[in-house]
Amino acid sequence: MTVVIDLDKQELTHNVLIYLDSDDVARMARVGNTFQAEAERLLSRRRTNWEKSLRKPDMYRCGLGVDVDPTTKYSGQGSRLVQELIFWYSHEDNLDSNTLDMLVIDQLCEGLLLMTSLKHLTIRLPGKPEFEVLEAINSTLARCTFSLKTLYLPEHFELFPWILNQPELKIIAVYTWNYIWGFDKDKHLSCQRWLSNSPCFRNSPTFFILSRRDQEMNVISAFLTFSPQWSAKLINDSLERFYEIPRNITKLGLYVQTMDELDDRNVLSVIRSISDHFVNIDSLDLFVGDCMIHLVRLPSILSPLLAASIDDFAQKNPEALASVLSCLTGEFQQLEIQFWERPSNRKDNPLAYSFHYQKLKLCKIWSERCPSLAYIGFPDYTGREIDLGWKTGVIF
Repeated sequence: MTVVIDLDKQELTHNVLIYLDSDDVARMARVGNTFQAEAERLLSRRRTNWEKSLRKPDMYRCGLGVDVDPTTKYSGQGSRLVQELIFWYSHEDNLDSNTLDMLVIDQLCEGLLLMTSLKHLTIRLPGKPEFEVLEAINSTLARCTFSLKTLYLPEHFELFPWILNQPELKIIAVYTWNYIWGFDKDKHLSCQRWLSNSPCFRNSPTFFILSRRDQEMNVISAFLTFSPQWSAKLINDSLERFYEIPRNITKLGLYVQTMDELDDRNVLSVIRSISDHFVNIDSLDLFVGDCMIHLVRLPSILSPLLAASIDDFAQKNPEALASVLSCLTGEFQQLEIQFWERPSNRKDNPLAYSFHYQKLKLCKIWSERCPSLAYIGFPDYTGREIDLGWKTGVIF
Protein backbone atom coordinates (compact mmCIF):
# COMPACT_ATOMS: atom_id res chain seq x y z
CA MET A 1 0.00 0.00 0.00
CA THR A 2 1.26 3.46 -0.88
CA VAL A 3 0.44 6.50 1.22
CA VAL A 4 0.78 9.92 -0.42
CA ILE A 5 1.15 12.92 1.89
CA ASP A 6 0.31 16.23 0.24
CA LEU A 7 1.65 19.13 2.30
CA ASP A 8 2.75 22.54 1.18
CA LYS A 9 6.33 23.56 1.97
CA GLN A 10 5.54 25.78 4.95
CA GLU A 11 3.30 23.18 6.62
CA LEU A 12 5.89 20.45 6.13
CA THR A 13 8.66 22.63 7.60
CA HIS A 14 6.44 23.49 10.56
CA ASN A 15 5.69 19.82 11.32
CA VAL A 16 9.37 18.82 11.05
CA LEU A 17 10.44 21.49 13.53
CA ILE A 18 7.67 20.55 15.99
CA TYR A 19 8.03 16.76 16.04
CA LEU A 20 11.77 16.26 15.44
CA ASP A 21 14.69 17.33 17.59
CA SER A 22 17.82 18.92 16.17
CA ASP A 23 19.69 15.59 15.86
CA ASP A 24 16.87 14.10 13.82
CA VAL A 25 16.80 17.16 11.54
CA ALA A 26 20.55 16.84 11.03
CA ARG A 27 20.20 13.16 10.14
CA MET A 28 17.47 14.00 7.62
CA ALA A 29 19.72 16.64 6.06
CA ARG A 30 22.56 14.12 5.73
CA VAL A 31 20.22 11.63 4.09
CA GLY A 32 19.12 14.31 1.65
CA ASN A 33 22.70 15.26 0.83
CA THR A 34 23.66 11.61 0.40
CA PHE A 35 20.76 11.07 -1.99
CA GLN A 36 21.76 14.13 -4.01
CA ALA A 37 25.40 13.01 -4.16
CA GLU A 38 24.37 9.55 -5.36
CA ALA A 39 22.10 11.05 -8.02
CA GLU A 40 24.93 13.26 -9.23
CA ARG A 41 27.32 10.31 -9.27
CA LEU A 42 24.93 8.29 -11.42
CA LEU A 43 24.38 11.25 -13.72
CA SER A 44 28.13 11.70 -14.05
CA ARG A 45 28.58 8.01 -14.83
CA ARG A 46 25.91 8.17 -17.52
CA ARG A 47 27.64 11.18 -19.04
CA THR A 48 31.02 9.42 -18.96
CA ASN A 49 29.57 6.29 -20.54
CA TRP A 50 27.97 8.42 -23.22
CA GLU A 51 31.27 10.10 -24.06
CA LYS A 52 33.07 6.74 -24.21
CA SER A 53 30.40 5.25 -26.49
CA LEU A 54 31.00 7.95 -29.07
CA ARG A 55 34.70 7.09 -29.07
CA LYS A 56 34.20 3.36 -29.62
CA PRO A 57 35.70 2.07 -32.87
CA ASP A 58 32.37 0.64 -33.95
CA MET A 59 30.87 4.12 -33.74
CA TYR A 60 33.08 5.13 -36.70
CA ARG A 61 35.16 8.27 -36.29
CA CYS A 62 32.56 10.60 -34.93
CA GLY A 63 34.48 13.59 -33.59
CA LEU A 64 33.78 14.68 -30.03
CA GLY A 65 35.39 17.59 -28.24
CA VAL A 66 34.51 18.19 -24.61
CA ASP A 67 35.57 21.06 -22.38
CA VAL A 68 34.78 21.30 -18.67
CA ASP A 69 34.54 23.87 -15.94
CA PRO A 70 37.59 23.26 -13.70
CA THR A 71 36.03 25.13 -10.78
CA THR A 72 32.91 22.99 -10.43
CA LYS A 73 32.77 19.42 -9.11
CA TYR A 74 30.11 16.97 -8.18
CA SER A 75 29.82 16.32 -4.46
CA GLY A 76 33.23 14.86 -3.72
CA GLN A 77 33.21 12.70 -6.84
CA GLY A 78 35.75 14.74 -8.84
CA SER A 79 33.51 14.78 -11.93
CA ARG A 80 33.29 18.06 -13.78
CA LEU A 81 30.46 19.83 -15.52
CA VAL A 82 30.74 19.84 -19.30
CA GLN A 83 30.93 23.40 -20.63
CA GLU A 84 31.53 22.79 -24.32
CA LEU A 85 30.56 20.11 -26.82
CA ILE A 86 31.76 19.81 -30.41
CA PHE A 87 29.94 17.05 -32.28
CA TRP A 88 31.50 16.62 -35.71
CA TYR A 89 30.03 13.97 -37.98
CA SER A 90 31.89 14.23 -41.29
CA HIS A 91 31.21 12.70 -44.70
CA GLU A 92 33.86 10.04 -44.04
CA ASP A 93 31.97 8.87 -40.95
CA ASN A 94 29.06 7.55 -43.02
CA LEU A 95 28.94 3.92 -44.08
CA ASP A 96 26.05 4.95 -46.30
CA SER A 97 26.74 8.35 -47.83
CA ASN A 98 23.02 9.07 -48.11
CA THR A 99 22.04 8.52 -44.49
CA LEU A 100 23.31 9.32 -41.03
CA ASP A 101 23.57 6.58 -38.45
CA MET A 102 20.58 7.13 -36.15
CA LEU A 103 22.36 5.27 -33.35
CA VAL A 104 24.97 8.03 -33.29
CA ILE A 105 22.28 10.71 -33.44
CA ASP A 106 20.33 9.06 -30.62
CA GLN A 107 23.43 9.06 -28.44
CA LEU A 108 24.03 12.72 -29.26
CA CYS A 109 20.48 13.53 -28.15
CA GLU A 110 20.93 11.55 -24.94
CA GLY A 111 24.15 13.40 -24.18
CA LEU A 112 22.60 16.82 -24.81
CA LEU A 113 19.90 16.12 -22.24
CA LEU A 114 22.56 15.21 -19.66
CA MET A 115 24.66 18.32 -20.12
CA THR A 116 22.80 20.79 -17.97
CA SER A 117 25.75 23.20 -17.71
CA LEU A 118 26.64 23.36 -21.41
CA LYS A 119 27.69 26.85 -22.60
CA HIS A 120 29.11 26.26 -26.09
CA LEU A 121 27.54 23.85 -28.58
CA THR A 122 28.76 22.98 -32.08
CA ILE A 123 27.03 20.38 -34.24
CA ARG A 124 28.50 19.60 -37.65
CA LEU A 125 26.72 17.19 -39.96
CA PRO A 126 27.51 16.29 -43.58
CA GLY A 127 25.39 17.54 -46.47
CA LYS A 128 21.67 17.92 -45.91
CA PRO A 129 20.56 15.64 -43.06
CA GLU A 130 17.36 13.63 -43.34
CA PHE A 131 14.17 14.98 -41.81
CA GLU A 132 14.28 12.33 -39.07
CA VAL A 133 17.74 13.50 -37.98
CA LEU A 134 16.74 17.16 -37.89
CA GLU A 135 13.52 16.38 -36.08
CA ALA A 136 15.29 14.26 -33.44
CA ILE A 137 17.90 16.90 -32.65
CA ASN A 138 15.46 19.82 -32.79
CA SER A 139 13.03 18.13 -30.41
CA THR A 140 15.93 17.32 -28.06
CA LEU A 141 17.17 20.91 -28.06
CA ALA A 142 13.68 22.03 -27.10
CA ARG A 143 13.90 19.85 -23.95
CA CYS A 144 17.45 20.73 -22.91
CA THR A 145 17.95 22.79 -19.75
CA PHE A 146 21.37 24.28 -20.47
CA SER A 147 21.88 27.98 -21.13
CA LEU A 148 24.11 28.52 -24.16
CA LYS A 149 26.42 31.41 -24.99
CA THR A 150 27.69 30.12 -28.34
CA LEU A 151 25.80 28.03 -30.89
CA TYR A 152 27.03 26.63 -34.24
CA LEU A 153 24.49 24.64 -36.29
CA PRO A 154 23.98 23.49 -39.90
CA GLU A 155 21.72 25.77 -41.92
CA HIS A 156 18.98 23.15 -42.22
CA PHE A 157 18.11 23.31 -38.52
CA GLU A 158 15.13 25.33 -37.37
CA LEU A 159 16.14 27.75 -34.63
CA PHE A 160 12.59 28.47 -33.55
CA PRO A 161 10.90 28.04 -31.17
CA TRP A 162 13.50 26.37 -28.92
CA ILE A 163 15.96 29.25 -29.32
CA LEU A 164 13.58 31.36 -27.23
CA ASN A 165 14.80 29.45 -24.17
CA GLN A 166 18.39 30.67 -24.67
CA PRO A 167 18.42 34.31 -23.47
CA GLU A 168 22.19 34.29 -22.78
CA LEU A 169 23.23 33.60 -26.38
CA LYS A 170 25.98 35.87 -27.71
CA ILE A 171 26.87 34.06 -30.93
CA ILE A 172 24.58 32.23 -33.36
CA ALA A 173 26.42 30.84 -36.37
CA VAL A 174 24.90 28.91 -39.24
CA TYR A 175 27.29 27.01 -41.46
CA THR A 176 26.67 25.72 -44.96
CA TRP A 177 28.64 23.76 -47.54
CA ASN A 178 27.09 25.89 -50.28
CA TYR A 179 29.18 28.59 -51.90
CA ILE A 180 28.63 32.08 -50.51
CA TRP A 181 24.98 33.11 -50.67
CA GLY A 182 24.02 29.85 -52.30
CA PHE A 183 22.02 29.10 -49.16
CA ASP A 184 18.49 30.18 -48.25
CA LYS A 185 19.42 33.83 -47.73
CA ASP A 186 15.82 35.02 -47.32
CA LYS A 187 15.30 32.58 -44.46
CA HIS A 188 18.41 33.81 -42.67
CA LEU A 189 17.57 37.46 -43.32
CA SER A 190 14.17 36.87 -41.72
CA CYS A 191 15.90 35.15 -38.80
CA GLN A 192 18.25 38.10 -38.31
CA ARG A 193 15.35 40.56 -38.33
CA TRP A 194 13.60 38.57 -35.64
CA LEU A 195 16.70 38.16 -33.47
CA SER A 196 17.38 41.89 -33.61
CA ASN A 197 13.93 42.76 -32.29
CA SER A 198 13.17 39.88 -29.97
CA PRO A 199 12.67 40.69 -26.26
CA CYS A 200 13.80 37.14 -25.39
CA PHE A 201 17.51 38.00 -25.36
CA ARG A 202 19.36 40.15 -22.87
CA ASN A 203 21.39 41.53 -25.77
CA SER A 204 20.78 40.85 -29.43
CA PRO A 205 23.10 37.95 -30.40
CA THR A 206 25.69 38.26 -33.15
CA PHE A 207 24.38 36.21 -36.07
CA PHE A 208 26.45 35.20 -39.09
CA ILE A 209 26.80 32.62 -41.83
CA LEU A 210 29.93 30.54 -42.28
CA SER A 211 30.32 29.12 -45.79
CA ARG A 212 33.02 27.90 -48.11
CA ARG A 213 35.14 28.93 -51.06
CA ASP A 214 37.52 26.47 -52.74
CA GLN A 215 36.43 23.62 -50.45
CA GLU A 216 37.36 25.48 -47.27
CA MET A 217 35.09 27.11 -44.71
CA ASN A 218 36.58 30.57 -45.12
CA VAL A 219 33.68 32.95 -45.82
CA ILE A 220 31.65 34.90 -43.27
CA SER A 221 28.42 36.70 -44.18
CA ALA A 222 26.34 39.10 -42.12
CA PHE A 223 23.22 41.27 -42.30
CA LEU A 224 24.41 44.66 -41.10
CA THR A 225 21.06 46.39 -41.66
CA PHE A 226 19.48 44.45 -38.82
CA SER A 227 22.44 43.87 -36.53
CA PRO A 228 23.94 47.13 -35.21
CA GLN A 229 25.60 45.24 -32.33
CA TRP A 230 27.29 42.77 -34.66
CA SER A 231 30.69 41.93 -33.19
CA ALA A 232 33.69 40.74 -35.21
CA LYS A 233 35.59 40.24 -31.96
CA LEU A 234 33.04 37.73 -30.67
CA ILE A 235 33.22 35.84 -33.95
CA ASN A 236 37.00 35.88 -33.94
CA ASP A 237 37.05 34.47 -30.40
CA SER A 238 34.49 31.78 -31.13
CA LEU A 239 35.77 30.44 -34.45
CA GLU A 240 38.43 28.32 -32.78
CA ARG A 241 35.61 26.30 -31.22
CA PHE A 242 34.54 25.49 -34.75
CA TYR A 243 37.98 24.16 -35.70
CA GLU A 244 38.45 27.24 -37.86
CA ILE A 245 41.34 29.66 -37.59
CA PRO A 246 40.31 33.32 -38.02
CA ARG A 247 43.23 34.04 -40.34
CA ASN A 248 41.70 31.56 -42.82
CA ILE A 249 38.72 33.86 -43.36
CA THR A 250 39.38 35.44 -46.76
CA LYS A 251 35.96 36.46 -48.07
CA LEU A 252 33.25 38.64 -46.58
CA GLY A 253 29.59 38.86 -47.59
CA LEU A 254 27.51 41.80 -46.34
CA TYR A 255 23.84 42.61 -46.76
CA VAL A 256 22.60 46.21 -46.54
CA GLN A 257 19.18 47.56 -47.36
CA THR A 258 20.54 50.62 -49.20
CA MET A 259 23.99 51.70 -50.32
CA ASP A 260 23.68 54.81 -48.16
CA GLU A 261 23.75 52.70 -45.01
CA LEU A 262 27.44 52.21 -45.68
CA ASP A 263 27.90 55.79 -44.51
CA ASP A 264 26.34 54.95 -41.15
CA ARG A 265 28.92 55.15 -38.37
CA ASN A 266 27.74 51.86 -36.85
CA VAL A 267 28.23 50.03 -40.14
CA LEU A 268 31.64 51.62 -40.65
CA SER A 269 32.58 50.62 -37.12
CA VAL A 270 31.66 47.02 -37.90
CA ILE A 271 33.72 47.07 -41.11
CA ARG A 272 36.74 48.40 -39.25
CA SER A 273 36.27 45.74 -36.60
CA ILE A 274 36.15 43.04 -39.28
CA SER A 275 39.32 44.40 -40.86
CA ASP A 276 41.07 44.41 -37.47
CA HIS A 277 40.20 40.81 -36.63
CA PHE A 278 40.23 39.17 -40.07
CA VAL A 279 43.34 40.58 -41.67
CA ASN A 280 43.42 38.26 -44.71
CA ILE A 281 40.11 39.27 -46.31
CA ASP A 282 40.78 39.68 -50.03
CA SER A 283 37.26 40.04 -51.41
CA LEU A 284 33.89 41.53 -50.49
CA ASP A 285 30.47 40.57 -51.85
CA LEU A 286 28.03 43.39 -51.19
CA PHE A 287 24.33 42.53 -51.44
CA VAL A 288 22.00 45.51 -51.68
CA GLY A 289 18.28 45.30 -50.99
CA ASP A 290 17.39 48.57 -52.69
CA CYS A 291 18.58 48.61 -56.31
CA MET A 292 20.00 52.14 -56.49
CA ILE A 293 23.66 52.71 -57.28
CA HIS A 294 24.29 56.03 -58.97
CA LEU A 295 26.65 58.95 -59.25
CA VAL A 296 26.09 62.68 -59.87
CA ARG A 297 23.94 62.86 -63.01
CA LEU A 298 21.92 60.16 -64.66
CA PRO A 299 22.05 59.79 -68.45
CA SER A 300 19.73 61.90 -70.52
CA ILE A 301 17.76 58.90 -71.72
CA LEU A 302 16.12 58.83 -68.29
CA SER A 303 13.30 61.26 -67.68
CA PRO A 304 13.98 64.38 -65.57
CA LEU A 305 11.45 63.10 -63.06
CA LEU A 306 13.41 59.89 -62.53
CA ALA A 307 16.69 61.79 -62.32
CA ALA A 308 15.28 64.20 -59.74
CA SER A 309 13.85 61.37 -57.66
CA ILE A 310 17.32 60.10 -56.81
CA ASP A 311 19.18 63.41 -56.73
CA ASP A 312 19.64 63.14 -52.95
CA PHE A 313 21.64 59.96 -53.42
CA ALA A 314 23.85 61.24 -56.21
CA GLN A 315 26.90 62.38 -54.26
CA LYS A 316 26.65 60.31 -51.13
CA ASN A 317 26.24 56.85 -52.64
CA PRO A 318 29.74 56.07 -54.01
CA GLU A 319 31.54 57.95 -51.26
CA ALA A 320 29.86 55.80 -48.62
CA LEU A 321 31.25 52.63 -50.17
CA ALA A 322 34.63 54.31 -50.60
CA SER A 323 34.71 54.86 -46.83
CA VAL A 324 34.10 51.16 -46.30
CA LEU A 325 36.82 50.10 -48.72
CA SER A 326 39.34 52.39 -47.06
CA CYS A 327 38.88 50.38 -43.84
CA LEU A 328 40.06 47.13 -45.42
CA THR A 329 43.63 45.88 -45.37
CA GLY A 330 46.21 45.74 -48.13
CA GLU A 331 45.15 42.14 -48.89
CA PHE A 332 41.82 43.33 -50.28
CA GLN A 333 41.56 43.06 -54.09
CA GLN A 334 38.06 42.20 -55.26
CA LEU A 335 34.66 43.89 -54.85
CA GLU A 336 31.40 42.49 -56.20
CA ILE A 337 28.05 44.25 -55.92
CA GLN A 338 24.83 42.31 -56.38
CA PHE A 339 21.16 43.04 -55.95
CA TRP A 340 19.38 41.00 -53.30
CA GLU A 341 16.50 40.48 -55.70
CA ARG A 342 17.45 41.15 -59.28
CA PRO A 343 15.09 43.44 -61.24
CA SER A 344 12.95 41.39 -63.59
CA ASN A 345 13.52 43.64 -66.58
CA ARG A 346 16.18 46.26 -67.11
CA LYS A 347 13.88 48.43 -69.23
CA ASP A 348 11.18 48.36 -66.59
CA ASN A 349 13.66 49.26 -63.85
CA PRO A 350 15.86 52.08 -65.18
CA LEU A 351 16.80 53.21 -61.68
CA ALA A 352 18.23 49.83 -60.87
CA TYR A 353 20.79 50.05 -63.65
CA SER A 354 21.54 53.76 -63.58
CA PHE A 355 25.10 52.93 -62.48
CA HIS A 356 25.67 51.37 -65.91
CA TYR A 357 26.86 54.64 -67.44
CA GLN A 358 29.10 55.60 -64.53
CA LYS A 359 31.22 52.49 -64.09
CA LEU A 360 34.53 54.11 -64.96
CA LYS A 361 33.94 57.00 -62.57
CA LEU A 362 32.81 54.64 -59.81
CA CYS A 363 35.90 52.46 -60.28
CA LYS A 364 38.21 55.45 -60.00
CA ILE A 365 36.51 56.79 -56.85
CA TRP A 366 36.60 53.44 -55.10
CA SER A 367 40.14 52.52 -56.14
CA GLU A 368 41.49 55.88 -54.95
CA ARG A 369 40.34 55.06 -51.43
CA CYS A 370 41.53 51.44 -51.69
CA PRO A 371 44.75 51.24 -53.76
CA SER A 372 44.92 47.44 -53.55
CA LEU A 373 41.54 47.05 -55.30
CA ALA A 374 42.07 45.21 -58.60
CA TYR A 375 38.61 44.08 -59.72
CA ILE A 376 35.04 45.38 -59.39
CA GLY A 377 32.01 43.31 -60.38
CA PHE A 378 28.68 45.02 -61.08
CA PRO A 379 25.12 43.68 -60.78
CA ASP A 380 24.69 43.35 -64.56
CA TYR A 381 27.26 40.50 -64.64
CA THR A 382 30.08 42.68 -65.92
CA GLY A 383 33.30 43.67 -64.22
CA ARG A 384 36.19 46.09 -64.55
CA GLU A 385 39.88 45.36 -63.93
CA ILE A 386 42.60 47.80 -62.94
CA ASP A 387 45.04 46.07 -65.31
CA LEU A 388 42.81 47.26 -68.15
CA GLY A 389 42.59 50.79 -66.80
CA TRP A 390 39.07 50.17 -65.50
CA LYS A 391 37.87 50.85 -69.06
CA THR A 392 37.10 47.43 -70.50
CA GLY A 393 34.16 45.41 -69.27
CA VAL A 394 34.64 41.76 -68.37
CA ILE A 395 31.56 39.56 -68.67
CA PHE A 396 31.20 36.85 -66.03
